[in-house]
Amino acid sequence: MKNVIKTFSSMFCKNIILTMLLLLVALYFSACEKNKEKAKTAKDETQLSSQSGEEGEAKSEGEEGAQSFEGTPSGISGAESGTEGKETPTSLTSQGKVDTQVSQEALKITEEGMELLKGGNIAGAESKFKQAVEEDSNAFVASYNLGVMYERQGNFSEAKKYYKKSFTAKPDYGPALASYALLEYKMGGSLKSALGFLEGVVKKYPSALAAHAAYAKLLAQDKQIQKAMEVAKDVLKKDERNVDAMVALARAYLQNGQNEFARFIISQAKDIDDKNPEVYLVLADIAQAMGNEKLAISYISKAVEIDPYLIEARNNLAVHLIEGGSFEEAEKHLSELARVVPTKSEIFINLGEAYRGMRKWDEAISAFGKAEQLGAPKDVLYFNLALLYFSADSVKGLSKKEILLKSQDYFIKYRNEVGPKVASSSIDLDSYLKRLDKMIKVQEKLEAKAKEKGGEGGGGETK
Repeated sequence: MKNVIKTFSSMFCKNIILTMLLLLVALYFSACEKNKEKAKTAKDETQLSSQSGEEGEAKSEGEEGAQSFEGTPSGISGAESGTEGKETPTSLTSQGKVDTQVSQEALKITEEGMELLKGGNIAGAESKFKQAVEEDSNAFVASYNLGVMYERQGNFSEAKKYYKKSFTAKPDYGPALASYALLEYKMGGSLKSALGFLEGVVKKYPSALAAHAAYAKLLAQDKQIQKAMEVAKDVLKKDERNVDAMVALARAYLQNGQNEFARFIISQAKDIDDKNPEVYLVLADIAQAMGNEKLAISYISKAVEIDPYLIEARNNLAVHLIEGGSFEEAEKHLSELARVVPTKSEIFINLGEAYRGMRKWDEAISAFGKAEQLGAPKDVLYFNLALLYFSADSVKGLSKKEILLKSQDYFIKYRNEVGPKVASSSIDLDSYLKRLDKMIKVQEKLEAKAKEKGGEGGGGETK
């Protein structure tokens, strides 16, 4: 019963405060909904004659009409998520403040591609979108959808090319701008660079709401919590059903310790779009914060099922698999991630861990070596290599004594890197070093005896 007993008064106060907080959030979304209804009549009248509304308005061409993929690259194709509730666009030529003219033939082909997506014909849709772009390089919606398709296939270089082609044709097209920046970061680009790109977009194109939502997401990633909240809330004032902004806001609340707010917001997001993998990642983080590891893993698995190339989700799933002893399954995920994103040191660290669990020592050393080349934190690298050599029974080109000396050397490097106090608090480092000292002496005796006999013995080189 340790740390469980609480006074009745403290529990009562906590429940009252929680109820008030949830009520405030509910009132906020209710007010947004009422404002939307008031504006809807006037908006519908203007849309009958023109489709040049700004990006981010409800049912505008880029956000909910012309896009076959919702939001940022983690969005699901119409065929997968169901597009019955989506409004069929009457124009694909203009959105936002930059008027981009697209030929009627390219528009017609793009529409055909979208219809194929609705019917589940992914290959046919891809062919149509390519045909539309060949017909008119300004077919920015077709280019964007091709980018999303390629990203979902793990072909990041092609995805990046088509995202750029989309916002080159239409410089204020938020979905393409957001997807390009997020993909750059996913492929190993710096967070600072991605933030800088989106900050410029946000200042230049106030109506590019998808880019604003992506900016909020990366601000939260950068621990700029208050600013992330401000940007996300600003997006939601203009479009209260923007799931990407909700995801960013929920993440910011979670990082700020406001778990109930995070849970409330992300539940709203899930009701709007239950095929958005980012939603399940936030749900996983909330479950983990509550100590429900099993539920967290199920949410991460769901995110990976929706988007196999959502790097964060698949990497996190692999970590959970390693912790649960499912090394072979983790290795499959991590090897594929290492193939498509060969610039992330954490993926190679985890891959090395999976190989270590599989007792594939040489493969593990190779993975850790790649992580070192990519600038992995030295303390993490040294610690993992120390454990690897401590456990290894054979390493190509090294005798048993040399393997043990490697382990000893990396444990000492780890201690020097983090400091003796930190090292002692994280593991029983002294115990490891004492055991290694004894094991090395045993090997030295075995090698000496083998030398006397003129044989290789236990000290011979391992193959």
